[in-house]
Amino acid sequence: MPTNKQAYVKLFFTTKNNSLYCIMPNYQSKITIHNIETSKDLKIGILGQSNILPSKQVNKNLEIDLSGVSKCELPNKIFVIKIEGVRGN
Repeated sequence: MPTNKQAYVKLFFTTKNNSLYCIMPNYQSKITIHNIETSKDLKIGILGQSNILPSKQVNKNLEIDLSGVSKCELPNKIFVIKIEGVRGN
């Protein structure tokens, strides 16, 4: 884990069609994506898995709960979260 004197990236983003992809370089039990609008048909999951991740919209931020996913269930140390139903994508 980085110290206060180090910069680091929590997430990388890319888009394809109507989906936003969050590339996560390491596991976090909860992530917050700032300034994002979602639609009613929001669907969030980890690529390569079928389960849907719980999330909630808090003001202009999207909070995604990964606490139900153990590190050993992840396909790799680096993994991708697919978010379908993002407005303005």
